[in-house]
Amino acid sequence: MSAPIGSIIAAMITAVFAFISGILIARKKTFVDAITTQRIQYMNKLKDLIAEFCYLAVVLQNEKECSRKVKLSEKLTEKQYKIEILLFPYDYPEWDGIILKLVNQIADPKADPKADILVNIEELMLIIQFNGYIEWEGIKQESKKGILAKENTNAIRKKYRRKYLKQRNENPQKYNSKVVNTGIL
Repeated sequence: MSAPIGSIIAAMITAVFAFISGILIARKKTFVDAITTQRIQYMNKLKDLIAEFCYLAVVLQNEKECSRKVKLSEKLTEKQYKIEILLFPYDYPEWDGIILKLVNQIADPKADPKADILVNIEELMLIIQFNGYIEWEGIKQESKKGILAKENTNAIRKKYRRKYLKQRNENPQKYNSKVVNTGIL
């Protein structure tokens, strides 16, 4: 009679462990899914702000009417601040730091009157595209493996840094921003 009781107890313990591990796995998956969703929203918000910012910079550069220039300048500054809030230049100086420098240069061309706003915008667009590749690669890997270790994220960044530099070197007439040439990329 003790053999069936032992089997029942063993089955109950196994069921409890299976139940607990199922809950833990579900929680981890929910956490990863939430982070992934937030990262996608973050990237979309950053890309939208950058696009609006660049559009305003070009329109402002070509505007002749003084009162309209003031309004456009205010909107440009607003977008600049919103972009700055979304970036992490101290954690990622090789990407976010350069993006921030380009945004500041575009927003204040008086800082370097020889700077070409359109060249800086082209460079900014290229960096944002590669930043998007980095995020997307991270999202894909996280959906398969869970939260990535620092080595994995660094490997992704290095991979896309090489691709960015290759693209940039293949088109030096298009991508020759002084900000990036003196940067850390």
